[in-house]
Amino acid sequence: GGWEGEKPVRDLATRYLGALSLEPSLEEVAQRLLATAVDQSRGRANARKLGDAQPLLKSMLSLGTPGLQKAKDDYVARLDGLIFSKVYDENAKKALDGAGAALGLPEPLQRKLALDAYYGWLLDITESFGSARAKSPSAGATPSKPRELLSLEQGAKLRECLQLAPSAVGELYSNTDIDGSVLRAYYEYLAPASAYEVSDTLQYLERVLDARPGVVAQILASS
Repeated sequence: GGWEGEKPVRDLATRYLGALSLEPSLEEVAQRLLATAVDQSRGRANARKLGDAQPLLKSMLSLGTPGLQKAKDDYVARLDGLIFSKVYDENAKKALDGAGAALGLPEPLQRKLALDAYYGWLLDITESFGSARAKSPSAGATPSKPRELLSLEQGAKLRECLQLAPSAVGELYSNTDIDGSVLRAYYEYLAPASAYEVSDTLQYLERVLDARPGVVAQILASS
């Protein structure tokens, strides 16, 4: 299944091994098993391509070692600081890249931690919309533009700064429905507004989030 086709071993290793947590003593065994899987699925000639991916595999298969835990914690702290700063420019991206390299974190792990941070950011905004709605001074009035929306409008810049691939973001949305959750939360915040305003704003946010097609339509249809 996953080993068939023309994708190079490097891409496959990045996808399937990026989240492994193995001790160094298991590294050789894991690589041998992986080579066997490729050998059985693609043939011995193609299995030799595994050698091109050895540096990547070595870094991935060491992700679970205790020595990297502090580096991961430090990188997560930097991600939290970046999100708190609300400054998602080229300098911030370069600083994050430099930090990852200095900490010795493999790039696939950097992207995974960044995706986790992006999910946490969206979850915080989702919860904040509910709190903002509860504190609204007048239940019958159209709510003013909340700070949560101002943050959400920076979504594209944040994804670019974190270097999140659209495919990874799409998979996150499919697995967690976080794009639907944050849009539904804002819909509920906007509830007293006109139907036109609600639809227009949600469609705008759907583009900002690069949300899954049809999420807004489902929210409006179920209202």
